Amino acid sequence: MSRGTIALFILVGAACFSLYARISRRELVCKLAVAVGIVALVMLPWLVRNAILFHKFPVLQTNEGLTLWIGNNPFTTGGATLPDGRAVFDMAPESFRADLFRLDEVGQNRYLRNAALQYMADHPFEALKLYLVKMRNFWWFAPQTGVLYKPQFIRGYLIYYSLIVALAIIGLWPSWKALHVEERILLLSLMLSVAVVQSVFYVEGRHRWTIEPVLLLLSGSGLNFMRILLLTRDRMSSGVS
Repeated sequence: MSRGTIALFILVGAACFSLYARISRRELVCKLAVAVGIVALVMLPWLVRNAILFHKFPVLQTNEGLTLWIGNNPFTTGGATLPDGRAVFDMAPESFRADLFRLDEVGQNRYLRNAALQYMADHPFEALKLYLVKMRNFWWFAPQTGVLYKPQFIRGYLIYYSLIVALAIIGLWPSWKALHVEERILLLSLMLSVAVVQSVFYVEGRHRWTIEPVLLLLSGSGLNFMRILLLTRDRMSSGVS
C-alpha cells in the first residue's frame, strides 16, 4: 500500500521520463501505457469495492476528509495526537461528532473535508503556520512522536534517523555531481513532492518512510565519501612520513 500523496511524484516522474527518455515516440507511449495500466490494476480492487458499496464511481478514498481535517482544525498540532497522547479527534465538540456520526462513510468524508477547508479559509495565517509546522515535523520529529510507544523505541529511531540524515547531507554533493539531470529531478521531486503534499494533511513519522530509502542511498554516498577522505589522508600521512 502507498499513500495518495505519491501522486504528484508519479506525474513529475512521467513528465521527466517523457522529456529525457532516448527512445521513439511509439516506444515512449507504450512504456507509459504499461505504467498507467499497472497503477490501474493496483487501484482496481479498491475502486470496485467502493463502486459496489456506495454506488458511485470512482471513489478512491473515503478517509481523505478525515486526514485533511486532522491536520487543519483549531485543536491540532499537526499530527493525529496531542503531546499528552490524546487523539485530536477527541478534542472536537460533542455536537460536531454527533453530526458526523449521523452520516454514512461518504457523507462523513465530505463533512470533514468541508470543515477543514472552511477552517483554512477562515484562518489562513493559522493554516499556513500549521503547514510549516507539519513540514518541519515531516523532516524531523513532532512533540507527540512516539507517545504511544516505549521511550527507548523513539530514542533508538532518533539516533538512527539523525545518523542517516547527517550522512545524507555529507553525501548530497558527491551524489549530485555523479547524477544526470533527469536523475537529479527524480531524486528531488520524490523527496519534495511527498513532503509538500503530505504536509497539507497531517504528519507522523511513518509518512516519512516513503523517502527514507532515498535518504539511505545518499547516506551510503556520504559514508563512501568519508571513507575516501580517510584513505586519502592515510596515504598522504604515509607519504609524508
